[in-house]
Amino acid sequence: MSAKEPRDNLPGEVIPRPSDDTSSDGTEVPDQPRPVWAMRLPSVSASIKVEVWSKPSASPAPEDKELAVTIDRSYSDEHETWHEGGPWTIHDLPILQYLLTMAYAQMQLRRTDLPF
Repeated sequence: MSAKEPRDNLPGEVIPRPSDDTSSDGTEVPDQPRPVWAMRLPSVSASIKVEVWSKPSASPAPEDKELAVTIDRSYSDEHETWHEGGPWTIHDLPILQYLLTMAYAQMQLRRTDLPF
């Protein structure tokens, strides 16, 4: 494995990137930006997902990319309807901390050229 390949054999659900541009029903999906890495873990009352995105940098070199993180919290209500957002509970914080640590490690792997 090279230093640029993601290490997906870690605890939690690493969300795979789709291999083609078709949806589950076979229709073509327009070319949409996708995260370079994503991971989701359950909490007591929610599901927490962290994604790492690559976007063009303000640098003059067009090949330079800047990495950014997005955080999503999903929860279901008493009617089992899923919602986004909501307050972060004490149970969410250790999971969020772990996911952010994993995202940071993935970002470091992608921006550091290692000689091995």
